Amino acid sequence: MLRQLTKLLLLFPLVLWGQQVYVFTTANGLPSNTVYDVVQDAKGFIWIATNKGVVKYNGKTFKTFTVQDGLPNNDTWKLEVTPDGKVWYASKSNRQGYIVNDSVYSFPVENNKTISPAYFALNKNKVGFFYHDSYFFENNEWKLGLNTSDIDGDGNNDYQVNDSINIARNISNFKIFAKRTSGFEIKLYIPVPYKLSLNGSANEPYGIYNEILWQVYAEGLVLVNLTTGKVRTISLDENQQDNLMFVWNNEYNLQWKTKTEVQIFDYNFNKLKTIEHPDLKDHTRAIVDNDGNLWMCSLSKGLKMIPATALAAKTHFIDQKVQRLQVLEDTLFAGIYNQSIAFYKEGMFRKTKLHPIGNIYKIKKLPPFGKYIAAATHSKSDHKTIQRQQLYKGEVHALKQDVNLFGLRDITLHGNDTYVLFHNLIAKSRSNEYFDVLQSVQGKNGFASHRDTLLVYGSDGLHVLAQDTLLPYGTQDTNRTISYLIAVSKKDRLFLGTDGFGVQVLENGTFTEIPETKGLSVNRIIQKDSLLWLATQRGVQVLKLNPVLKKSEIINSFYTADGILDKNVNDIAIQDSLLFVATDLGLSTLNLKSKEFSQKPVVYFDTKSDTLQFPFENAKNISIAFGTLDYTNQENIQYSYRLLPEQKDWQVSTSQSITFASLTPGDYSLEVTATDQHRNSATKSLTIKVLPAWWQTTYFKIAAMLIGLLVLGLLGWMLYRIAKKRASQKTEREKKLAGLELQALRSQMNPHFVHNSLNAIQYFVQRNEVTLSEKYLSKFSKLIRQFFEFSRKQTLPLSEEIDLLTNYLEIEKMRFEDKLDYTLEVDKTIDTENVVIPSMILQPIVENAINHGVFHKEGKGTIQLRFHKVDGHTLKIEIEDDGVGIERAKEIYKNSDRNYRSNSTLVLKERLELLSQNKDWKIEYSIKDKAGNKAITGTLVTLKLTPPYDT
Repeated sequence: MLRQLTKLLLLFPLVLWGQQVYVFTTANGLPSNTVYDVVQDAKGFIWIATNKGVVKYNGKTFKTFTVQDGLPNNDTWKLEVTPDGKVWYASKSNRQGYIVNDSVYSFPVENNKTISPAYFALNKNKVGFFYHDSYFFENNEWKLGLNTSDIDGDGNNDYQVNDSINIARNISNFKIFAKRTSGFEIKLYIPVPYKLSLNGSANEPYGIYNEILWQVYAEGLVLVNLTTGKVRTISLDENQQDNLMFVWNNEYNLQWKTKTEVQIFDYNFNKLKTIEHPDLKDHTRAIVDNDGNLWMCSLSKGLKMIPATALAAKTHFIDQKVQRLQVLEDTLFAGIYNQSIAFYKEGMFRKTKLHPIGNIYKIKKLPPFGKYIAAATHSKSDHKTIQRQQLYKGEVHALKQDVNLFGLRDITLHGNDTYVLFHNLIAKSRSNEYFDVLQSVQGKNGFASHRDTLLVYGSDGLHVLAQDTLLPYGTQDTNRTISYLIAVSKKDRLFLGTDGFGVQVLENGTFTEIPETKGLSVNRIIQKDSLLWLATQRGVQVLKLNPVLKKSEIINSFYTADGILDKNVNDIAIQDSLLFVATDLGLSTLNLKSKEFSQKPVVYFDTKSDTLQFPFENAKNISIAFGTLDYTNQENIQYSYRLLPEQKDWQVSTSQSITFASLTPGDYSLEVTATDQHRNSATKSLTIKVLPAWWQTTYFKIAAMLIGLLVLGLLGWMLYRIAKKRASQKTEREKKLAGLELQALRSQMNPHFVHNSLNAIQYFVQRNEVTLSEKYLSKFSKLIRQFFEFSRKQTLPLSEEIDLLTNYLEIEKMRFEDKLDYTLEVDKTIDTENVVIPSMILQPIVENAINHGVFHKEGKGTIQLRFHKVDGHTLKIEIEDDGVGIERAKEIYKNSDRNYRSNSTLVLKERLELLSQNKDWKIEYSIKDKAGNKAITGTLVTLKLTPPYDT
């Protein structure tokens, strides 16, 4: 059986929850069960010296450093720490050193000597150790101290402390020597009431920490301040004298391990506290860490740790099932399965004469039936009890089979009556002796008085006892019956503890579930102001009530890590600042004012520094591990994080590692917050620098920007030159166009046209055709006005251009009389009022058709004008005549005696070219001589005009 138990203990670091003892061996992470030493470094990590390497423990995982990592020897037996974060190690080797930031450093001993350091001298500016002689760490080497082997001439070895102080240890005294120019002189003589064997025994260790010298004797401890000369001698009682005593120094205190105690002193030699534990006698060395946890080393059984909460918490009735707690008349009573009811007084529980047998359901004060009543299975009490056979005056036979069974679940006074709840029935008193059975029941747990109503709660919901009849309360969901374990009435509210559904509140006939407590089985509810203290299967929970009940929140929790013996809590009680917690493994007493419950978590990053740098090409996946230096409470820590400036809101982390993908170059701050079950929280920051690639650097960006600006400047200058040139060309074209327009006007107003028109008027007058002359003159004057008016415009509506052409053709028709005719065809799809064309371009074409085509024809000539819409905004204009044609007109001109030649055609071509160059219009112009076919003569001019917004 013992072997089986031993195997079981090796499987888990937490051996027994009830005893709150952690045992660490090779089964759960240590490289060996031979543990020489244990220390805590400046950051809070635990370091363990074994014969298989040095181990770092963060509360969750072990990390072992061996010769593969740089240790001179795996068999390392001594560790010391300094405030700069270094962990100094000692082993049998010609190299000694330290570990810092998870890197091992070792340095040679002078003359390559192999030594076995026994004790350290940790001065503020110098680190040394003692091995027959003194060695000091200087210039990355362990140098031998001054040769002062017998400075006082007594034949015993003396030790150099630093450059100016030496110590001579004698059997019954200390001599402190100060170095002078002429040699050494005694600075301090310290008589000691104990005798030192001086035989090199490890049972008489000594050491130096800054200016403090300590020397352990079999009978006590001597502390000496080498600077002030202050001395304190501390004697031990015989029961604490042991051959396994040792001293550990850290930045804050000095700890002396005796037989079953660790005595802690400040550096003024005042005792701060004493930690006592019986297991200390079986362990060689022990320390108390910053959180108050006790760590003990064994040379064969690994490492043992007793949590600070277990040391601080008082326990009672270990391994006994404590079922009920009740405060009556300022006295706390405890109900233990199959044990007498106990009461608490002066820090101890004492038995009463009330001895229930079996399960205990309630402890109450009810004077008519004895001062105190325990509702239990049955009882051995000599007090007056309620026997089952007293229930009936008759029909006793119905209960003969369980006549001795008490079976009491609850008892209460309501009005003037006493009601009793048994396992299977409810009874009501007729007198102090007999009870009437009201109703058979199953699964009922207790009574609750609420607003003058007696309620009964149980596994089938909540019922009301009205006129001695049990009825379901209100409108409960019959499809999902809630099992109620406890009910507490406070003013207008009834707080109900359910089995698995948390806390419900009955107020004004309405049930309200509190979401924060969902999943809890609530065995007990205690209200303190706005707080509800809950005994649950998940420890003790503290719920802060919100005026909006559904927003109530759990603000504190107590678990096994806090000193509770079991997570399944049967009952709780509060007296002053003490929280009593009853479980199946016993009773715990927690002091709610204890500092252990207000300590903030210590967050760390698993990195070698608080600033990390990554080249951009290595920043695609950055993983950061973090944790909390808590050696008893890891499972109750919750983490959240944010990466500034990328993330403003906190993100909940379900693991202790975060990966960031593809961070852009820049500086980031990773903040991680750890929050424990008491809502204590702490935040730690880690700086992450993502270094830019060469093309992402500021210098490159500045250079690129300057080059870009230069290119843009050159491009702008070139565009300016081009724009200026184009503007100049446009201005030139516009000037030329204006000149051409003037020439067009002049061509339209050429002397021949005016002369011919005036001759026509004169001709009509001579022929006494006054009406025709007046008509001709009217049209002529209108045409002249149109020429002058339209010449000032760049474009004209097609309707005005057609009006001008019509007027012109009418004048020429009157002049030629029956020799000229014309037709004008306009596509119906053309909106002549809104379609515009360049001004003054069609009349010259029509004039040429008349003067050079129709004029030389024998017989009557015809001019045809056609306007068609091609697609979109493109307008096609055709001007066709049936005159002599282009080639014949050239011959006639060549053979003519006249040297007059109209330049309207050249002006028109140049103007059309300028309009196209300015991109004001897209113009297609063609002229065709129809004389190729002898049966047909004449000329066809075609224009296609597209406005600039449709090109």
